[in-house]
Amino acid sequence: VMRRLEQQAGIDLDGLRLEDVPGVAARIMATIASHPREPRPELAPTLTAAGQREREALRHAVGTAAERWSADQSAVAAAMLDVLLAVATYERLAGDWELEPEQAIAGVTWVARLIATAVQDDQGPLD
Repeated sequence: VMRRLEQQAGIDLDGLRLEDVPGVAARIMATIASHPREPRPELAPTLTAAGQREREALRHAVGTAAERWSADQSAVAAAMLDVLLAVATYERLAGDWELEPEQAIAGVTWVARLIATAVQDDQGPLD
């Protein structure tokens, strides 16, 4: 099934080059988005509230740094930072990639810094 989905999306992982990754990522996301999403189970109220506070803080941080951006631009940038802060991100880095905690932390910090720099340099995700 996964090979068929790769073929439908036009993805060739065997010959993947670094410069191909953005296009491959776009095709993967488009393929995933073309399928109906399953409803997510509700979280405990404490976790829901914590997640909402985190998202609001990220929206505010990005919005303050990128005042001229549209709401969509700011939302996408904040969402990308939110992905980095997720427990699932650490679990994937530590579990699937077998990174040591220090490596996972360094990687997430590196990408967060890249995003922060892009926001400060007015290089939006929807440009």
